[in-house]
This record gives sequence, C-alpha cells and structure tokens, in this order.
Amino acid sequence: MLSRHPFGVLGTGKRRMLYQWDAAARIIRFSTTADRIKVRRLRNDPRASLHVSSEDHWPSAVAEGEA
Repeated sequence: MLSRHPFGVLGTGKRRMLYQWDAAARIIRFSTTADRIKVRRLRNDPRASLHVSSEDHWPSAVAEGEA
C-alpha cells in the first residue's frame, strides 16, 4: 500500500502530506519545509503515524515511527 499511493495523513494533527516510501531503506520521506507547523511539532515530539488508504478508502495501511 505504501508504495502505490503518494498521499497519506501524517498523524501530528494537521493536513495530508506528499510522501515517498523507500522500501529498501525502510524510510518514508515527506515533502515539506522547515518553517511548517508539522515540522515544528515533529521536532518537539518525533513520534508519528502515517495513514494511507486505497482508492476506495476501504483497505488501508499505517506506518509508525520517529521522525
């Protein structure tokens, strides 16, 4: 699921983000800038969850880790 859909919800309390899943490195990279609220929140508390749903929103995947 992570490799098929480029949009997901990063669980810090705000909007969706564009991301890229690197399966070999087991790393998720996000498109953002240093001045965004989500980056500031992750600097204060690096725990995050990424929720990705399928096209029809029934199957989904959640990746959890630290930023």
